[in-house]
This record gives sequence, C-alpha cells and structure tokens, in this order.
Amino acid sequence: MAQNNSNSTMEMGTSDQVLVFTKRNKRLTFVLAIVAMVAIIGVVVALVVVFSGDKGGDAEPIISTTASTPTIETTTEIPDSSSTVSTTTTSTEPPGGPELDLESIIGEAFSPPSFDATWSTGNNVIIRAENGDLELYDIEANTTKRLVTNTSEVRISKYTRKLHFLFVYIFNFQVYRHSFLALYSSINVDSQTSVSIVPPGLSTRSNEAFLQNLVWGPSGTALAFVYLNNIYYKSNLTNEAQQITTSGQLDVIYNGIPDWVYEEEVFSSNNALWFSADGTKLAFATFNDTEVRTMKVPRYGVPGSLEYQYTLHHAIRYPKPGTTNPTVTVTIQDLGSNANTVFSAPSDLNE
Repeated sequence: MAQNNSNSTMEMGTSDQVLVFTKRNKRLTFVLAIVAMVAIIGVVVALVVVFSGDKGGDAEPIISTTASTPTIETTTEIPDSSSTVSTTTTSTEPPGGPELDLESIIGEAFSPPSFDATWSTGNNVIIRAENGDLELYDIEANTTKRLVTNTSEVRISKYTRKLHFLFVYIFNFQVYRHSFLALYSSINVDSQTSVSIVPPGLSTRSNEAFLQNLVWGPSGTALAFVYLNNIYYKSNLTNEAQQITTSGQLDVIYNGIPDWVYEEEVFSSNNALWFSADGTKLAFATFNDTEVRTMKVPRYGVPGSLEYQYTLHHAIRYPKPGTTNPTVTVTIQDLGSNANTVFSAPSDLNE
C-alpha cells in the first residue's frame, strides 16, 4: 500500500512538471510569433521605402483661385499704466456696388435707351416724337418741322430726296428675319394728302395689297415694288403700275426680293431691286428655287393663342451641303424701251 502511494505521488509530481513545461513552451511560442511579426512588418516597410522612389522634395506652393478681396487693417490701442499695447487685425470686405441678378442682365436694366430716327439730307434727321408724329429735326439749328401727324401706327419706309413725299406702311406682317409684308401709302408732306400704293386691278382701299418690297426712284416720284414675287414699276404716283416680270411664283421663283437663304446668308435684307443713277434702268435679281429641296420648320407662334395650340410647320426651300442651290440671274431692264439683258452666274469663278 505504501508503495502504491509512493508511485501515485511520483506520477502526480511528474504530471505537474509536464504541465509547467507545456505552459512555458506556449509562452515562448507566443513571444517568438510577436517578434517574427514585428520583423516582417519592418521588412515590408523597408521594401516600400526602397522601391517607392519617393525621395521627397520641396512642397508645391498653394495657389488660390479665389479672387483677392481688399483688406482693412485696424489698430487698437489698449491703455495701460506701464505701456501701450497695439494689436493689428485684418478683415475682408466684399467689392462695392450693387449685386447683379439674371433678370437685370437679360432684361433692359443695362440696355441703352432706344432712339427712333432716320438720317435724311444734310443736317436733317427724321424722328418720331413722343406723341407719334414724324418730325424733321435740324441738328444745327435745333428746330423741328412736323411731317406727318400720327393718326395710326405708321412707320417710315422711304422718302424722296427733297422730302416732299414719304413712303409709310400702316400694317406689316413679318415673314423672315428681314422680310415682311406691308400696306404702303405715299404722303405728300406739303399738303398732308396720301395715295395708296397698290398693284393693278386692286382697289386703293384693298386689304389684299400687301407688298413685299418698295423702293423710290432717284428723281421725282417714280417707284418700283414687288407683289406676289413679281416686279411693278410706276413712273409717278398717278400713273398706272406697269408689270415688269411675270415669272414669279410664291416660295419658288423670286423677282426683286431674295429667297430665304440669300436673305439670311448673303443680303441681310429683303431688297434685290436697284434703280440706275439716272432712273432710266432697273436692275433686279431673280432666284429660282425649283430644284432646291424643301424642309419643314416648326412654328410655335404666340403663347396662349388657340391658333397655335398645335405646332404649325412652314415649308422652306432650304439648301444644305451637297444639295442644289438656287439658280440666280441678274436682269437690267430699260424702262423706256422695255428691252432687257439677262446675266447668268459664271460657271467658273475666274470668268
């Protein structure tokens, strides 16, 4: 029995020694693992520094894109029994002046005032008075002479050299940027009487006599006008109008007025009709759009109008790159003999 107890005691002792040894091994393993981890991290950091190639350098200056604002330096003196302490502070102040808003920029706040005037002869200017009258203003004498009393919203169109007659239009309808239709009258400045300018066969009171163009001759009251794409000539206001061309077709063949592309891109005007200096000949251009392809342009009209509840489409002869352009000719008409000479465009720009 005693021997058995001795063996049991020895076994327990041996077991305790093994347990203590095992704990020491685990503690040593843990320490070694930490050391190895630290060493690996150090190696990685060293490799990064070596292979990155970043040797450092001077720092780039910081450039501010913010506009500089004026600074105001103020000095405050604090009284003290022994000394005076000065402190300097810097504050920013926004630039002076009122703020700008979008409405002011796109509106009329910064637009110059308009002035309705037309240069005449010498020192004279035709102006529109505040009450709507048309007046002749002498800029040297600073005097005015009433030409036309404004009984309706008339607009100046053309006038004779000696200012005895004025062309005015009472109502007009815009076609494109420079072209429009209008009812024209000639007003005798001296007698204040008017004569309507209408094509043959139409009454002087007709509301269908919308003219597309009208020009005075260089002398007297001779004039030429365009109606339904054809040219008419009057040797004076009382004579019957003489038809010069008959080939005009709306939206196809234009006499004395440009088609859309020539009005917009070449002439910047609705006029293709010119008198000679002595008034005996008339030169005019003809634009034939027969071979020009048509494009439909949307017209949105006036907001709120029942007519434009649905978008309307207007057909325009619109030449584009690689397509056919209008055919243009220039005619010189002898107004006395009615003989004419037609000039076509050269086939070679060197001609």
